Amino acid sequence: MTHIERSVLINAPVEKVFDYIAEPNNLVKWVHNCLEVNEVVPEGTLREGTTYREAMKLPAGIKIKCVTRISKYERPFKLDFESPFAGTYLSFAHTLEPKDNGTLVTEIGDYTMPGGILGKAMDKLYMKGVITGNLEHTVENLKAVMESGQTEP
Repeated sequence: MTHIERSVLINAPVEKVFDYIAEPNNLVKWVHNCLEVNEVVPEGTLREGTTYREAMKLPAGIKIKCVTRISKYERPFKLDFESPFAGTYLSFAHTLEPKDNGTLVTEIGDYTMPGGILGKAMDKLYMKGVITGNLEHTVENLKAVMESGQTEP
């Protein structure tokens, strides 16, 4: 399993940041490689176990679709997602804590690649850089969106 962690301090209250990142329909606004989100089940109140379909953009224009599940929902401090696709398992954990009149968001990505030795080589040579770059862009996008005041639908 590969582990990546990034943090960002956002000038916004923890509840507002949590509610924004917990809403699947907002993902296309701040997750660097998210193209679309649909089929949120169940509709209405988000909670542990809620699933949705999303399309993601990979390098070289490759588009993948996956089903993502909210695996932990502890408003306003903890929100985790998991998303298995094509033999790869991704999980993203978000920890939010009040700090300096804002919110410190830590996003942790853990993933496994399929393919034994070949998968490990592919990870070291390529995927870790791609996922690390996406995570860095994602936390910076979140900060920019939250601090711009453009978080309303």
